[in-house]
Amino acid sequence: MTLLSFSEFAPVDRSLLVVFLIVGAIGVVSVSEGGRPGVLIAAVVHVFGGVLSLFAEDLITLLVSWELLAVSAFLIIRTWKAQRPAPGAESVVVGAVDRRAQAAFRYLVVQVSAAVFFFIAIVIQYSIAGSVRVAAIVPEAQFWVILAVAIKAAMIPAHGWLVTTYGITSVTSLILLSAFSTKVGALTAARLVPVGGYTGLLWFAAAVAAIAPWLAVKQTSIRRLLSYVLIAQVALVLVAVGVSTGSASDSAGGLALTAARFHVVNHVVYKTLLFVVVALVVKRVGHDDLRRMGGLRHSMPIVCTAALVGVGAAIGFPFLNGFASKELLKHVMDVPNLGIMLSVSTVGTALALLRFLDGAFFGRESSESTDRDARSPALVASAGVLALLCVLGGLFPAVLSGVTEPQIYTTAGIRAALILLPAVFLGWFAVRRMLQVVSPGNGWSEAAFPRLGARLYAMVLGWAHGARTADSRAFAGLAVLLAVVLGLGLAGIW
Repeated sequence: MTLLSFSEFAPVDRSLLVVFLIVGAIGVVSVSEGGRPGVLIAAVVHVFGGVLSLFAEDLITLLVSWELLAVSAFLIIRTWKAQRPAPGAESVVVGAVDRRAQAAFRYLVVQVSAAVFFFIAIVIQYSIAGSVRVAAIVPEAQFWVILAVAIKAAMIPAHGWLVTTYGITSVTSLILLSAFSTKVGALTAARLVPVGGYTGLLWFAAAVAAIAPWLAVKQTSIRRLLSYVLIAQVALVLVAVGVSTGSASDSAGGLALTAARFHVVNHVVYKTLLFVVVALVVKRVGHDDLRRMGGLRHSMPIVCTAALVGVGAAIGFPFLNGFASKELLKHVMDVPNLGIMLSVSTVGTALALLRFLDGAFFGRESSESTDRDARSPALVASAGVLALLCVLGGLFPAVLSGVTEPQIYTTAGIRAALILLPAVFLGWFAVRRMLQVVSPGNGWSEAAFPRLGARLYAMVLGWAHGARTADSRAFAGLAVLLAVVLGLGLAGIW
């Protein structure tokens, strides 16, 4: 195991490390509020796995960081704080525990599947290049890297694991879980850019970035809504990685990779802020259904302010951190027709997050009781810290990214944002009444890519369940098959 030294980090990598540590600390505190004592250890391991991915100098260490993230997340998701159920409610508690356990198992299966594909790429890389140091991946291993990263980053149609898991996991756990796994997958792609480029990655990721926000617009669960927005933002990072492979010069390619990592920095901050806000809202009302809440700006003014900052950053409001990294992404994504797809992504993201704001804080006040004990000074303080980071990241982008040229703030960029965002805001009022009456699962959004994704997901889960209940002969056969695959890989026979 070999590690990079901190002195070898570029400015944007140092920003990544600082943000990972801050968000990791917030996540550990939030997770410790709702689980068994052992979950604190799993949370610390999860943060360590994310940080280790930044220091990894060889592919084996990078794979270890993937597995640390997967196993620790499995333990966090599965953790359920035992409570004394109300009379007659025992079956409800047991059902919730069962769903949590199933979600944890499915999460682990998918993450291990991604790691297996990445391991195959490592074997191919070693058999051809004779080294496992983090470097440009050989063309023969590109397919396996793309497959592993697509699963890890929850790219459509391999997104079901993220939406399903995030939709059932406790909101306090999501603050931590949403910070590392998908981002580490995207950063892995950025570190292994091959000389010949990732074939098809650019347009595949651009399509996901354009589609995912529109899958979010009609969601009624806040957690599911933010899950689709998260997928779109990670796809933007992969678009930048794809652009870097087709750049005419090394400097242009390097700027694209810096833009990708810079967007990860900002995305982790404002996305974590939004999940902290969701945690506080759910603590207040007891659920995450947008149709059954509203008017929380009166009882939660501080949280509402933090939500406004997080949404503004996510949709690219000028002088917030999301605007800064998206402007840099626009500069490097000078590809014909790509701008149209990214504009579609921006509009969809804005509509989805406006629905969240309107439904939770600015809609009609719900008739349901909202007098639950929602006191959580640690989460409120975390929201304040993250909102401040969103502002500082927008005001001082050169400090975080290390990029001074091209200029991030231009008159044209600010003017375009100030025209587009009000237009989207007016558009929201044109469609908000229609969306407020849509039942979850009945719209076209839930029907997108159902067959391919569902069949692949069922096939992998079937194999996993079979392995869990198989006898020793089945495991022996699997071990022999794995040995044959490894032998062929090391011999360079593919």
